[in-house]
Amino acid sequence: MSHPSQTAVATGAGRGFGRAIATALVADGHTVVGIARGEADLDAARDELGERFVPVAADATDDTLARDVIHEHRPALLVLNAGAVPPMAPIHEQTWETFSRNWPDAGDSGRRSAEDIAREDGREAAGHKGAAQRPFGTVD
Repeated sequence: MSHPSQTAVATGAGRGFGRAIATALVADGHTVVGIARGEADLDAARDELGERFVPVAADATDDTLARDVIHEHRPALLVLNAGAVPPMAPIHEQTWETFSRNWPDAGDSGRRSAEDIAREDGREAAGHKGAAQRPFGTVD
C-alpha cells in the first residue's frame, strides 16, 4: 500500500492478533502506538519492530488513557483489539449477562474520543466497536 506515513493506535498490541496487526502496520510504514497491559510483551514488540512502535503499558478501557492517547498522537487509524477473558464455564451454565459481560462497552471510550477529535478537525470517524476502525473521513 502506498501512503504517507500515518500514525495508528492498536490496543492489545503486546501479543496475539494485536501484535500481528501492529507488525503488519509497521511493515506498511505506519508508526504504531501499541497499548497493552503487559509491559514485557510491549518491550519485546518494541525490540522486534523498532522505533516505529511506541509502547504504552496501560489498561485500554481507561477513558482518560483513550482520550490522552488520541489527543497526543492524533491517529489516522484505530484498531480496537484488546481482549477480555470471559467467565469460563460450559455454555449451558452461562446466563446472557455472564456470557456477554465483556461486550457492552468494548471500545466505547476509544471510539468516543476518536469521534470527538474527528469533529474538532471537521472529519468523521467511522467504524464498529471491536473492529478495526477506518481512517477518519472514510465511510462505505
